[in-house]
Amino acid sequence: MPPRRPVLVESCRVLDVNRLRRMGYLGEWCTGRIEWGKKFSVELEHDGRSFLLIRFPDGRSQRLRVVRVPLPNGGYRWMFHLGARRAVKLYLPPGAAAFGSKVGLGLDHRCRHLSPRNRTRQREDRFFIKYGMVEAFKPRGMWDRTWRRKQAEWAAIRARSRIAEERLKGRAGSSPRPVKSRGREAPGAR
Repeated sequence: MPPRRPVLVESCRVLDVNRLRRMGYLGEWCTGRIEWGKKFSVELEHDGRSFLLIRFPDGRSQRLRVVRVPLPNGGYRWMFHLGARRAVKLYLPPGAAAFGSKVGLGLDHRCRHLSPRNRTRQREDRFFIKYGMVEAFKPRGMWDRTWRRKQAEWAAIRARSRIAEERLKGRAGSSPRPVKSRGREAPGAR
C-alpha cells in the first residue's frame, strides 16, 4: 500500500480565535455565521462565558472551550482549549467531521513537500507579487532604506535560485561517477 499523502494546511478551512474576537463573537452572548466562499458556512453561538458551539450545515455540532490566557506583561490572549493543548487556530480538513488543531489532525504545510528549486521559485513569486520589480524602480511610498533592504533580499533570493538551477543542470549533465578500484593501483598510474 502506498504511503498516505499528508493533508495540507492550505487545503483546510481555518477558524481563528483572533478573527472571532475582532468580529465580536467572543464578547457577551452572541450568535452569528461564518462563511468560506459560497458553498460552506457554520453557525456560531457563544454563551458569553467559555463555550463556543459550532453548528455545521448537515446538522452536526461541535462544542469548543474558549479561554483567556494571561500574558506576562499584562493583558490576555484568547485561545481554544483542547484538553492537553491550546491553539489559536483550528482547521477543518476536506471531508473531516470537526475542527481540530494542526498537530492533532496531523496537518502539514505545502512548502515542506517542495523541492529546493520549487521552494526558491515560490519565494521569488511571493516577493515579486508583494513588491514588484524592486531592482528596476522604487515602489511609490516605500522609504529609501526599506527599498535598499528589499533590493538586497531580492538579490539573495535570485542568487539562491541560480544556485539551485545550476545544481540541477550539473546533475542532469553529469556522467556516471567513476568506480574506485578496491585493489592496489598499478605502479605509475598516477
